Amino acid sequence: EIGRKWTNVSMAILTAVTAYFYGISSTIVIVIITGLLFQFIQYGYAMVNTVYLPELYPTAIRGTGVGFASAMGRIGAMIGPLAIGYILKSYGSTAVFVFAAGVNILGGLIVAVLGTETKGKVF
Repeated sequence: EIGRKWTNVSMAILTAVTAYFYGISSTIVIVIITGLLFQFIQYGYAMVNTVYLPELYPTAIRGTGVGFASAMGRIGAMIGPLAIGYILKSYGSTAVFVFAAGVNILGGLIVAVLGTETKGKVF
């Protein structure tokens, strides 16, 4: 059994890989297959984060920590479409998915280096 930290890192990498292949797909069958895989893994990544994130904060401030992280995510959700629009206009659709892959790789690397393993810990 691997802990949630490494599950998070694995899901980030898998999301990046499927985003990349989704972006370079050239036939409708491959677009559908890679798109389904991308969405499936992306939702799995979200669920891992939903479990992992609260465990990073002490119980006394858990609600505040998760709320702050959620607020930062909302800011990213506002900036993301602007960045995607710029990338799409300037570099094309494949670049959008390369960017998405890069963001996921960066997230996975940050968790790998700075993340705390919560496996077996009681909070």
